[in-house]
Formats: sequence, structure tokens, C-alpha cells
Amino acid sequence: MTLSTLHILANIYGITMKLYQESELASESQELGPILEPDPIKFSFDTPGWYFFAIVLFLFFLFGIFNWVKQYRNNAYRRQAIKKLDQLIRNTNEIDLSQQVTEVLTVLKLVAVQTYGRKEVANLHGKPWFSFLDSKVKSHSFSEFEPIISKSVYQCIPMGVDELTAFKNLSKIWIRKHA
Repeated sequence: MTLSTLHILANIYGITMKLYQESELASESQELGPILEPDPIKFSFDTPGWYFFAIVLFLFFLFGIFNWVKQYRNNAYRRQAIKKLDQLIRNTNEIDLSQQVTEVLTVLKLVAVQTYGRKEVANLHGKPWFSFLDSKVKSHSFSEFEPIISKSVYQCIPMGVDELTAFKNLSKIWIRKHA
């Protein structure tokens, strides 16, 4: 290699190094530096969305209480009927078993008239009455008590204490679950 060739190569090397340093300086000056983040927003219930949410929640709460009170008032007849049957269960004597059967049937009839109306219920007696009771609550059968009740009410043949207790308990279930 000749001296002029070496000289040209040195110049090329110098120019290349100079361009490289300039490109590094340019890239360093183009760096954005650290990202500046804003301060976090503090949590507060003072926004309109929270006021709206509180109002809606309060309205749902009032609606729930209103429905509960309405249902409680509408079921007053059930509580009274069950209270009457509970009094009859406590007063089970073998002397007045026929009278208690009649009272249980009266309570059932009053509850049915209250719920389904006089036109539909008032004329029912015997098998149609027990079929009506069976149709309003599934999985409970008053029909099995029909012969025993007929003998007790119409023929004055007393019903057994266990049968009467079972009939009263079935009646309480019907009062709680009908309609």
C-alpha cells in the first residue's frame, strides 16, 4: 500500500468516527428523559356518580321495605289462622275431638274464602272440598282424611288424637303454602 492510500484510509476513518460521534450526540439529545406522571387523583365521594348511586340504592331499599310491609299485611290472615290452629293443638282433649275437627275445617274454609273468593269456595263440601284443598298445594293429600272426617263430623265417631294432630299439621302446611 502506498502512502497516499493510507492517507485516504485515515481520512475516511476520521470522517466515519466524526459522523458516529455526531449521531450519538443527536440520539442523546433526542431522548425524552424520564416520563413525568401526574399526581394520583385522590378518592372522593364528592362526585355526581356517587350521589346518583346513593339515591338509587336508597330507592331500592325503600322499595324492598315497602314490599315487605305489604306482604306482611297481606299475610295477616295466615298468621291468625295458624295461631288459631296452634291453640287447638294445645287444647287437644279426647272429649271434644269432633268439635276440633269442625273448627279446623272452619279455619280452612275461612282461609280459602279469603284467598279464592266466596263464589269458588262456599259451596264446596265433602270430596270436592278436599280435592280443592289438594289442588292448591302439591304433595299434600287431604283426601286421605276425607273418610275419617266424614265419620267424625256427620256420624259423631271421634277421630283419634294422632289423626287429629296430623290433620291439624297438614292444615297448617296448607295455610302457609297455598296461593
